[in-house]
Amino acid sequence: MKIVAFGGCVHKQQNLPLKKHYHFLLRDMLYQKQNHYPEVKLETYNQYFRLADRIIQNTDAKTDVLILFVRPFPLHPLIKPFIRYRSKQQREETMLHPVFNKANIGRQASASIEQNMSSDKKGNSLMHLTFARANMLTGKIFGLDKWAVNYITAEILKINKECLNNNTHLILAGPPLYPASAALNRFCINLNAHIKNLAPTYGFSHADIARACDENGNETIQADGRHLTESGHKLLAQSIFKHIPAC
Repeated sequence: MKIVAFGGCVHKQQNLPLKKHYHFLLRDMLYQKQNHYPEVKLETYNQYFRLADRIIQNTDAKTDVLILFVRPFPLHPLIKPFIRYRSKQQREETMLHPVFNKANIGRQASASIEQNMSSDKKGNSLMHLTFARANMLTGKIFGLDKWAVNYITAEILKINKECLNNNTHLILAGPPLYPASAALNRFCINLNAHIKNLAPTYGFSHADIARACDENGNETIQADGRHLTESGHKLLAQSIFKHIPAC
C-alpha cells in the first residue's frame, strides 16, 4: 500500500519525538492489521492557492491513499484582505486579496507566506495585534470567509476528481481546532463541518479531528494553541485509520 500525506509541521514537530507523530502511529496500526508496513510519502504545503495542482503533480495512479491534513495556519491569507508575504528577493511585502485582483492568485501561489507567530516581538506588539484583528474583521465584512470556503471546496473537488480517475482513496483530515486565534478557530469549525457534509456526496472520507479535539479538551492541543500534543497525534492516527480501505 502506498500512502501520500500532505501536511505541514504535523509531520515533524520539533517538540515531539518522530515516533509519536501520527504517520508513524498509522504505519504501526496498519502493520498490525495487514502484517506489512505501507509505503508512506510525506509532502508539505504552505498555502491553499493552487493546492490541487501541487498535489496532482506529486501523486499518481500508484497512490492507494491520499491524505490531506487541512492546515489551519495557511487559512490566514484566504480570509484577510491584506496578505503579507516574502518575495523572491526575501523582502516582506503586502498584496491585496485575490478577490480584489484575480492576478494575485498567481502571485500568491508562487510567494512565501509570511505570518508572524505570537512568540515574535513584532507579533506581540499592540500595533501588530490591532492591525491583525482589523484585517480579520475587514475580511469578514467583505465576505472573504465565504469566498475561502468556496475556493477550498473547488480545490478539494479537483483533487478528488483526480483521485477517482486514479482509483486513489482521498482522506481529508481536519481542520483541527485552533485556539491561538478565536476568529480562525471559528472558521476552522465551520470549514470542518462543511467538508464533513461534502464527503458523502463526492465519495471521499473525512477524519473529523476537530470533533476529537473538542471531546478531549486541552489534552489534544498544545499550550501554544496551534500544534497537536502526543494525544492529539494519536487521535489523528486513529481517525484516519478508520477510513483506510480494508481496515
